[in-house]
Amino acid sequence: MKTNIVSQTSMTGKSYTSVISKKRLVEDFANKSMEQFSEHGITLKAEELVKKVGYLIGEDWTKLRKSGNPMDTLVYRVADNDNFVTIKPVYHQFKNSILMEIEDNNNHIDRILINRQKPSDYTYERAVITPYGSASGKTYNSQKDNDSKIETRVNDYITKYFDKLLTNDDGTSKLSKKYHR
Repeated sequence: MKTNIVSQTSMTGKSYTSVISKKRLVEDFANKSMEQFSEHGITLKAEELVKKVGYLIGEDWTKLRKSGNPMDTLVYRVADNDNFVTIKPVYHQFKNSILMEIEDNNNHIDRILINRQKPSDYTYERAVITPYGSASGKTYNSQKDNDSKIETRVNDYITKYFDKLLTNDDGTSKLSKKYHR
């Protein structure tokens, strides 16, 4: 097994050298990477998709304003075998958000309100559809609560449906060329 010499600095400012195995280095890096790259259950890929959808909303909003009809609104719809997803921009006084509503076949709606500038700031609500509207069953705020099941569910929804929203049927991107990274 190969070993590496790693120089580290302790909290007191003294530097010391230790010998660690390569396997342990890889494991430590993987653990630190997961901690750094997932804040409140949102991965870097999901954050990038939220920012791209925010950019798409901005592009489409300028096109819609130029059309001249003040009553037009942006609504994106994505269909799946099990779910019907509606994605809308929401404008608060201080922050712009994206509302994603996932309606399944079991009379449930998952509502996720995601901050466009800081995607790790989101709220999740699970509601039951009633004849008179919907009733909230479970709510979650990513800044206050901690629930790994909800965090993975939100991350899966973002990566699955935002990716479908951003690509055309022929596989090309809906975004203009200036945003591609």
